[in-house]
Parts: sequence; structure tokens; C-alpha cells
Amino acid sequence: MTQPAFDPDFLLRPFRVTVEGFDAFTLHAASRGKALSAAWDSYNSARDPISFGEFMKMAKVARGSASADFGREIRVAGRRAFYVSWDTHYIQFALPKATSYSNTHPLDATTISGEPLTR
Repeated sequence: MTQPAFDPDFLLRPFRVTVEGFDAFTLHAASRGKALSAAWDSYNSARDPISFGEFMKMAKVARGSASADFGREIRVAGRRAFYVSWDTHYIQFALPKATSYSNTHPLDATTISGEPLTR
């Protein structure tokens, strides 16, 4: 699969994380290492904490796939941002050069021409 060309200000990429005993899931991070670290942090917040080394023995991270809109430039409250995903209630976006993403209400996000975002 060919990865789309992204704006150099958009640093996030999708990663598919598999942890023994759990369903695979997608994380959006700036690197494979950051995705693995976020998965470890999430695992430790839900279970008895384990070392990163132990977690690495049971986890795998690979480049994931993204929606066609992933990385598209949008506006959030009038500011330049990049579309990451849209869950049940909120749109996830990243600001330029950000290595994490935030949530916004769909009414606060628009296309660069000012139109409301649609699914």
C-alpha cells in the first residue's frame, strides 16, 4: 500500500498495535516508538504495571492504514489543523508540528474553504 504524501507540518502517522490477549487497534503517533510507548502506558493504566521490556515481548507495532481524509488540512476554531479521525462524538485533529492530537466538536471544525466537515 502506498502511503499518501503529507504536509511536512503534519507529523502523525497511523500505527496498528497488537498486544497478546487483546484485539488489534490503531494509534496515531509521530513514530513507531511513540506508538509503542502510548500502548504501554494505556496497558499499564488498565492492568498491573509491567516494565517496558516485558511489554515489548508481547506487543507488535506496524504501520497502519488511515482514512482518505487523514492528514487533510482543516480549520479548528479558525486555526490551521490536520484531520486525524472522527469518533462517535468528536473530531480528532493535530495542530501543525504537534506530536499528539486533540478533540473538537464537529461544529468547531471546517474545511479550509469554511464549509462544515462531513463524514
